[in-house]
Amino acid sequence: HLDIAAFAAFLNYESFDDDADAVEAFEDCYAGTWESLTEWAENFVEDAGMLSEMPENLRCYFDYAAFARDCDLNGDLWTADLESGDIAVFWRR
Repeated sequence: HLDIAAFAAFLNYESFDDDADAVEAFEDCYAGTWESLTEWAENFVEDAGMLSEMPENLRCYFDYAAFARDCDLNGDLWTADLESGDIAVFWRR
């Protein structure tokens, strides 16, 4: 399923000569549409099991907002504001 708004934002950022290459690159880079980068980080950390080794009573101290900010500042990802008010999150190629 191709998120049209996110795909349009992706095409505004990247350029391709071939539509198939654009779709493949989008599918490789697209990390979803979220209300905020912090929401993305919460989901990413959970899905990756990054805190599974941490005792349950300490997990609430993990700073998802700081993690998201660091991923953005380190150049690991980029975001696009969508008309819906959400953001599309993409891994850098």
